Amino acid sequence: MDFVYFNKRPTVQTIAQLEALARTLEVDGFDLCVRPGYLVEPATAGDRLAAVVRQLSDGGLSVPLVTAPSDFIDPTAAETEALIAAAGAAGVPRLKIGYYYRDGSPYAAQIDTIRRALTAFGELGRRHHVKIMYHTHQGCIGHGAAVLANLLRDQDPAHLGAYLDTGHLWLTREPWADALDMVTPFLSAIGIKDVTCKVAVGRVTNELLWPPTGEGLVDWPLVMGELKKRNFDGPISVHAQYLKSMDPSTADLGRIAAEVAYLRQLVDGD
Repeated sequence: MDFVYFNKRPTVQTIAQLEALARTLEVDGFDLCVRPGYLVEPATAGDRLAAVVRQLSDGGLSVPLVTAPSDFIDPTAAETEALIAAAGAAGVPRLKIGYYYRDGSPYAAQIDTIRRALTAFGELGRRHHVKIMYHTHQGCIGHGAAVLANLLRDQDPAHLGAYLDTGHLWLTREPWADALDMVTPFLSAIGIKDVTCKVAVGRVTNELLWPPTGEGLVDWPLVMGELKKRNFDGPISVHAQYLKSMDPSTADLGRIAAEVAYLRQLVDGD
């Protein structure tokens, strides 16, 4: 397993800053955020992504996936294929698309529409040698493994993948082992988040909190143990969802490094 950092925060603007961040966090590379305002933007990916990936690789860092904007959901848009093509040309094997939300149409009809869109995404992935991934995220269609498995049913796992998120899946209360089994053979990446609920005046509220790994409700020995049992070899993407600032402090970065070290210990320990 490669431990990578989803660089949503901070929005570093140079490769040297990314390399320094990787050294601080002791990660193997990046789940590279390709969004407006970042080092690589969707509009510049064709020109910049391959160079950035190559320079990071020269420094011993991997980019096993890139994350597109959250509204990156139209496989027919010209900019969609351009970004997927840029990832393929850069040798990035995975790309996470955005999210589908309920649109007011009948549920079954919308599921069929999304499945057709994913089929089209899979064809783009096949064409450019990039696996297209969908992320289990609270609030979207496919926030749980069961629904995601339905979206991916009868699709080609060579070109479409499941990106399971530990925190968001905990909220569905699907057992972790079952969730992994549901998306076999599509499982392609893991997003790392812990989660808990805010307590106010002696009662649990509906307000979610995203603490550092090991400080919430996710059973981390179980999570990593089940991945080890299945010989999972995809990227483990640490999200540091608890960060509030786009300019994390030294203490913030220390917490992320501690998360990575804890997860590695769970994988490497007996």
